[in-house]
Amino acid sequence: MNGAWNSQLPEAPPPQEPPPTPQQAGSVTIAPQYGALLPGESLQLTAQVGGKTGPVQWLVDNITGGNSAAGVIDGKGNYTAPSVPLSTNVIIPAQQTTSPQQNYATAVVTVINTGQLTPTPNPQVVAYSIYLSASGSVSVQFGHVV
Repeated sequence: MNGAWNSQLPEAPPPQEPPPTPQQAGSVTIAPQYGALLPGESLQLTAQVGGKTGPVQWLVDNITGGNSAAGVIDGKGNYTAPSVPLSTNVIIPAQQTTSPQQNYATAVVTVINTGQLTPTPNPQVVAYSIYLSASGSVSVQFGHVV
């Protein structure tokens, strides 16, 4: 192959901070506390107030009900992950409507975007890149498993 290879792999800065941890204050609890989804997938969260299922307000990244950038959650705790260019962490609080600052719990959901393929100088080889929203490791298996 003549000339220099100008293709460049997609770049993302490595995570500089540890992933967020779930929080809890007062009598609200949330389950599960952690989740991992692909864009468009859903996760059912449940919240309890004082050990009983009770009315709570659901937020996604401090937006009531969420939005298209952070994902959306309905009044029953059904969260749907957004379409994201790179993997990201989303914080989902459930808070008691009468005293939200004193009674809340959060869950952390990681939305993991699929990898990206980038051509290389060899037409039979491509580079596969996947990015995590926190430091960690990834295992990728190609081919058919029998």
